[in-house]
Amino acid sequence: MSQGKSHAGLAIQARDEPEVLLEKYVKQLPTISDRPAATTQNAETVVLRGSTGSLGPYILSSILSKPEAKKVFSLKRSPDAVAKQIASFQKRKWPKLTEHDKRVVFLQTTLTEPNLGLSEAEYSALVLEATCIIHNAYALNFLLSLGSFEPQVQALVNLLNLAAQCHNVPGALFLSSIAVAITTTGRNRTNTSQSVPEAFSGPDETKGLLQQGYARSKHICDRLLEKKYATQPEAEMSAVVRVGQICGPLSGTGTWNEWEWFPSLVLSSKYLSAAPGSISDDIDWVPVDEMWTIVSEPTVPVSSGEDRKFVVYKVTSPKTTCWGKLLSALGKGAPKVAPAAEWIPRLENSNKKGAHVVGENPGLKLVDFYKQTLGGEKTEVKSRAW
Repeated sequence: MSQGKSHAGLAIQARDEPEVLLEKYVKQLPTISDRPAATTQNAETVVLRGSTGSLGPYILSSILSKPEAKKVFSLKRSPDAVAKQIASFQKRKWPKLTEHDKRVVFLQTTLTEPNLGLSEAEYSALVLEATCIIHNAYALNFLLSLGSFEPQVQALVNLLNLAAQCHNVPGALFLSSIAVAITTTGRNRTNTSQSVPEAFSGPDETKGLLQQGYARSKHICDRLLEKKYATQPEAEMSAVVRVGQICGPLSGTGTWNEWEWFPSLVLSSKYLSAAPGSISDDIDWVPVDEMWTIVSEPTVPVSSGEDRKFVVYKVTSPKTTCWGKLLSALGKGAPKVAPAAEWIPRLENSNKKGAHVVGENPGLKLVDFYKQTLGGEKTEVKSRAW
């Protein structure tokens, strides 16, 4: 191997070490700028990144339902995001949202660029008005390396830089994942019932992290927020919300997106007439319409008598069930059950019928994910013959 290739390999390896990346971005953390004294704010102006997807519309709707909400700056990435946002409200039969709604300002941004890719006037408006920043947008891919998530970490740092310049010292809320605290010693990577701390245990916490770029990068983001806010007495209360699996809504007209991993698994199980024997030791998922009530309250005190500026929440359902009980709901659609070691190859082989079956069999797109998350299961529902 040439010396150049050797150095390149070492650079890539370094990018996949959590502590190396953490140190890199800690150096970029801003300090609180000298700013005019903030005036008393009786109204809320929220900077929201991530108002689409499954959870985002619920967050935006919740904010707009509050009488104290003066304005929402919705930071968008794509030019057609506004149309998608309006459609997401129409689909759920919520109060009409329009592009000209004075309480919602849609801004097209590039979070990895200085000033979030905004014009000077747009960025100045955020600096002057923001009282809260909610970051709910993150690339969801469990198969990428840690280094692949550097743009996501840089985006968070740039939002923290915005917060440091804001006149009103806004609080910040970051939607993280319980995956950041599930260790490699866990029995099953989809098991969320393990003890997930609502605090940081220090640098050694990274040693047992899942070998998963997504989880490790969110861990870095959590730590950056802690370092930014925990020791700043002048800062508003800020929080990391470590979210477990979010499922479909309990009420209303919303549905669970069929392209997400579990609906895809159910549809593919019906296509194959068989379901995997296990997906998790315990199922403690949170309905999306329950989740938004938690996420939309970033400044709620942790408990009476505590006056912490930075907190970590873990959000999972207090009531658990098991896959065996959910299997019965599939009924005749998936009458057979098999170990994942058999079910995954059968799913993979169904690809031979051609790409046209993906609509009925969407799990085909997630075979690698199922191999990673279901392949290590140790407890299963008793298998039945194919």
